[in-house]
Amino acid sequence: MRATWNIVAVLCLFIAAALWVMSYVNAAFVVAALGVVAWFLNQRTRFKIVRDEYEASRLRLEDESDKVSVEADAREQEAREVIERG
Repeated sequence: MRATWNIVAVLCLFIAAALWVMSYVNAAFVVAALGVVAWFLNQRTRFKIVRDEYEASRLRLEDESDKVSVEADAREQEAREVIERG
């Protein structure tokens, strides 16, 4: 899906250029505008992928820090028990 919008944008660019050369200026403008929309959809898809990867890595880091925090709490509790038993 990521490359689909990019391919559509490039195809629209070539079609618009061909229409412009054949003096179909209005049609070339419409096709070029559709190409710009396809390009923006490509950028949107790319940013979503980057955002999802960032969120996944952030969640992984939070999970790892939670595990470390739980382990540290357990060690701290064991140390308190040892001190209390003295």
